[in-house]
Amino acid sequence: MNAKNRIFGELDSVLTHAFGRHQQPVWRGRKAGPLTRTMLGCVALACMAMGPAHAQIAIEKNGWKADVNGLISVWSGNENFSAATGRPQESTQRVRTGFNPSKLEVTAHAPEYNGINVSGYFQLAASINGNKSQRTGEQIEVRGADLSISSQYGTFSAGRNFNIYGSLPIANDTGSMRGVGYLCTGPDGNGPNCGHIGTGYTWSDFSAGLRYTSPRVSGFQVRLGVYDPIETAFGTPGGGTPFIGLSNGTFTNFTSIGSAVETRPLLQGDINWASNPFALGGTTTGSALIWLGGLNQRIKDLGNSSDSAHIKGFNLGSRLTAKAPVGVFGLTTNYEKTFGIAEGFMGFGARCNVGGCDTVRGQQWYVNADYTFAGKTTFGTSFGRGWENANAFVGNDNVKRRLWVAYVQHQLTPNVNVNVEVQRFRRSTDGAGNAAGIFPGQERYVAALLGVEFRF
Repeated sequence: MNAKNRIFGELDSVLTHAFGRHQQPVWRGRKAGPLTRTMLGCVALACMAMGPAHAQIAIEKNGWKADVNGLISVWSGNENFSAATGRPQESTQRVRTGFNPSKLEVTAHAPEYNGINVSGYFQLAASINGNKSQRTGEQIEVRGADLSISSQYGTFSAGRNFNIYGSLPIANDTGSMRGVGYLCTGPDGNGPNCGHIGTGYTWSDFSAGLRYTSPRVSGFQVRLGVYDPIETAFGTPGGGTPFIGLSNGTFTNFTSIGSAVETRPLLQGDINWASNPFALGGTTTGSALIWLGGLNQRIKDLGNSSDSAHIKGFNLGSRLTAKAPVGVFGLTTNYEKTFGIAEGFMGFGARCNVGGCDTVRGQQWYVNADYTFAGKTTFGTSFGRGWENANAFVGNDNVKRRLWVAYVQHQLTPNVNVNVEVQRFRRSTDGAGNAAGIFPGQERYVAALLGVEFRF
């Protein structure tokens, strides 16, 4: 399986199944579709300002129901990359995948039994472009294979799906959810791109785990997850991780976690509070969503059980909206502090060897502001920064990143969106090496992109 294809993907409707379907907010008098049921009414307002996102294909018989949903997303435009570590200057026009790749989802619902609802979820996802080579199309990946059991006591889920940590900052990044964000695949690479990963939030990823989502009480909700542990990044052998260094997108080995062993699971969770609509004066109403999340996993040296470290982090963020006669205004913020997470990816920024174990310290934040009028057109902008401190033991320099994005998203038909995005990105390090072994240490580019997406 292509490592780059594994780490990026479709985000929106996955959250619905991963964290419960017992809450179905109503928007403009209609039940929300899968994108808008992202677990919170406030999240629905954030992600759904442009109206219904999915038209479900539903099959019902003898109390059973099957829903089929999908997304086809295509982006193209001009990208101007300055010379970077191991890569020459290049201007290119690509036809590529955005933050969300094209995908197909199937959800099966069993008949309700004594107040218990059981459903199964399956998702196939693939990006559309190769690495500028013919007959090298992207592979199809199974991102979701998940079982959920819901009742008045909450939702229990087991299987492969979107992780808890980082999911709310991502779901409320209204620019990237229907956009591109950081062009982490570079001028010649393949696969989906990165949104504000590393410049605002950690990539949640799709993992095998056991999860519980509580009912919402007085606006509060708790989500807890126990996941398969991380020993190396992206499924590579111990001591080697993919380094996308050359302009042809080839991989070389670079130390990540190294000689680590872990028998304890990766723990994730958050607590969030969603308000009911409240008056802001006149006919204007507001809503608020606030979250606090965390994750933790111990790693230890394979040869010395006394040497250990922790991959851990916390995030704090919010989504505020104001609905007025002239349109809907939204503001999203998120701040993170992490240990053992580099460039926004779990599995990088930690290392164990004969000298012990250690992790990289980092921080990141982003702000996104958007305005939607007539329920169809959204104007927005976002800015984010991220950095990691130098750590000679792990093998990285001081790294700083910044990303600015401006976008327009227009609903052409109930199922087709046309989107425009311009962006500027910069990464800098204080050495000649690479950032976490996966990206050029010195990188700058500007890009102007046009995208179209079809949801069904």
